[in-house]
Amino acid sequence: MVDIAYCIGCLGFADDPVMNFAAEELSRCLGEMTGQSFTVVPPAPLLLGGCHFQLGLFGDFPDLEPIPVPDPRWDDAYVMRSTPEGVVIAGVNSRSVLLGVYRYLRELGARWLWPGADGEYLPARSEIPLTGFDLRWQAAFRHRAVCIEGAVSLEHELDFVEWMPRVGLNAFMLQFQNSGYFWRLWYGHEVNDLWPEKRTLSDAEAAALDDKVIAALKQRGLLLHRVGHGWCAVALGFDVSSGWPEWEGAFPEASRHLMAEVKGKRDLWKNSPVNTELCYSQPEARERFMAAVLDYAREHPETDALHIWLSDAMNNTCECPDCSKLTPADWYLTLLNELAPRLREINPDLHVVFLCYFNTLWPPTQVRLDPDNTNVIFMYAPITRCYQHRLGDPDCGERLGERPPINQVAAPCENVGNVQLLQAWQPFMPADSFVFDYHFWTPWRLDYFAYDLAGLIPGDVADYEALGMGGLMCCGSQRVFWPTGWPLQRTALLLSGESTDGEEERYCELAYGERWQVAAAFLAEMTRRRACPEHGQNWWAAVSGEQAAENVQWLRTQESVLAEAAATAVNNRERQAWALLVHFRNYAQLLWQVVEAWHAGGAESALPLLAGVEEFIKRTEKEVHRFSDGYLQLMYLAEMRRRMGSPVQGAAPG
Repeated sequence: MVDIAYCIGCLGFADDPVMNFAAEELSRCLGEMTGQSFTVVPPAPLLLGGCHFQLGLFGDFPDLEPIPVPDPRWDDAYVMRSTPEGVVIAGVNSRSVLLGVYRYLRELGARWLWPGADGEYLPARSEIPLTGFDLRWQAAFRHRAVCIEGAVSLEHELDFVEWMPRVGLNAFMLQFQNSGYFWRLWYGHEVNDLWPEKRTLSDAEAAALDDKVIAALKQRGLLLHRVGHGWCAVALGFDVSSGWPEWEGAFPEASRHLMAEVKGKRDLWKNSPVNTELCYSQPEARERFMAAVLDYAREHPETDALHIWLSDAMNNTCECPDCSKLTPADWYLTLLNELAPRLREINPDLHVVFLCYFNTLWPPTQVRLDPDNTNVIFMYAPITRCYQHRLGDPDCGERLGERPPINQVAAPCENVGNVQLLQAWQPFMPADSFVFDYHFWTPWRLDYFAYDLAGLIPGDVADYEALGMGGLMCCGSQRVFWPTGWPLQRTALLLSGESTDGEEERYCELAYGERWQVAAAFLAEMTRRRACPEHGQNWWAAVSGEQAAENVQWLRTQESVLAEAAATAVNNRERQAWALLVHFRNYAQLLWQVVEAWHAGGAESALPLLAGVEEFIKRTEKEVHRFSDGYLQLMYLAEMRRRMGSPVQGAAPG
């Protein structure tokens, strides 16, 4: 026995940094909760028997029945059990042990409401319970992931990565060959002329920021997804490492013959290399595409899943006689069948992700995925779906008709059609799959105005399971904790298979303190008063002028109600939560005033007030930037301005 207050035995102390990190996190949190010492020790036999906590893999505990999983690298499972010596937390991999540590802390009352130190709640305890634990847990879904989006700083991303395993998330995606596009949206801050600190980033600087995020992911054993769009541009010889820029440089004429022929021309699609397809019937085009992927895989062995996406556009596929012999999805699988085995030779652990999206919404008709390509994952990306209804709602729209001709595809905005396309793909899918969904991208900006994300998400997650999908990657900003982080937290808990019963109330209690019911009632009433637009209808047109005026008046009454409740905050966490809610109320009143003016006097009356909403977001961004993506908000308000000023109302949902 070691003469210390508490001992944490870490069986990966010497050679497993993730296991060691799990032990250090347990030590840190328990120390803050009790004020006592929790020392992490290596697994020397004389010490291990006297440790109050033992962390390790299933194989480290011969008397413990392991949880069988299909793939120990990708799947998560752990056992938390009381023994005569203390508590054992054993996992199928080191990441699972870290998840088990956070679950133990949750059992003690700990919560992580949002990223950053002020979102952490560690309750004071006079003693640490060691008895009564007997939990066997396996994640409900393999894929519990988030993809970089919006404007991001290094601090935003590191805080978010720190938060992810605390709520059960296990994977993160950095888009493009480097994520400079997203870094530059923050550091350049071009859409906010009131932001004082702006700078440019080189590709090397952007890659260095990526590396710091990757290091934080690896420290926690989180899975790394990379790239996605851009391969077509690289194959054609364009120096496009990140984003969707229009091309301004010299044109690589030697590659023109490899571009998709559309309406008799081979050219850039709308002057965008990233949005230009290849002539996939040409072996040279496929080889150039694969060469770019293979080079990247050799240079980035840290990648767990490499996304192989085609262009980010629609109805731009090649119409030449040879390409017309197969559908776009057939050519996609042809490419994957050639690429996947070559990637396995470079990195046997690397997985390849392909997707149902835009030009490949409809499944193949002739080509099948080679069954030997077990390193391939299918991704379903319903970017045009409806967020008023759960994905599997049988009353959300009508079934689609016959497969359309090449380059005449219309992406369905109703969920019946989206599910129909997914089900059509299912006979061609590999065993592994997930949904790439967009709740926290565009819909998040209208949560409480036109959507109820926290209410929608449980149904969506249930539908993912019913449709046989292996999880979710959230394509959206990492700053979606305004006015509250509950929708994303609920998503994470549901993907992990944990019950969310009572958790929303607990979230509010910890966030808002003594007067939490005032905050909960305000948010519930915001949801009740929201617009419910039909498919293709702008949300402000889905309410009457009288409703908008009533909402404005009600929001005015809430100013003093929230201010009085906010005055009861007793710590930084509560003060921050109330500040966000007050900020949101101010924004909501301004936005509903725009809607009221639009109903009274059209765009001429509404647009000057909308300029005031934009100015409010710009002026107050420093107050809320950790929690709310001002870039995405300003981009939406610009879109709202365009639609309100258009003589035709209702071209798209939201």
